[in-house]
Amino acid sequence: MTNYVSDKDLQVVKNGVTARFKAGVARPLRESLVEAAIGMGVRPADGKAPALPEKDIKPSLDQIAEAIKTIKARGRKEDVTASGDIRMKTLEAEVGYDVSVEDRDAAAALIEG
Repeated sequence: MTNYVSDKDLQVVKNGVTARFKAGVARPLRESLVEAAIGMGVRPADGKAPALPEKDIKPSLDQIAEAIKTIKARGRKEDVTASGDIRMKTLEAEVGYDVSVEDRDAAAALIEG
């Protein structure tokens, strides 16, 4: 994972995912936040031009399943619907990309075996 740095203290937020920067302190950054961070003046710590993530990337079912496991491990009631499904906004924030209901359900089925 590439480290990024900002010249000023700032907070990058996208789809419920947050990254805080302290001026001059390099830190890793989730791929889903790179484009938003670059737009706010954050740059790679190594000085190389950033590779912006592709817009139409579809996460794999394994990635979605791992995100579901992480969300369930947190155990927050607000992350789950009354029927027991992981809320889509919570899942998309964890994965960093849009997720379809079909993919969520297929990933959940993978976990259940």
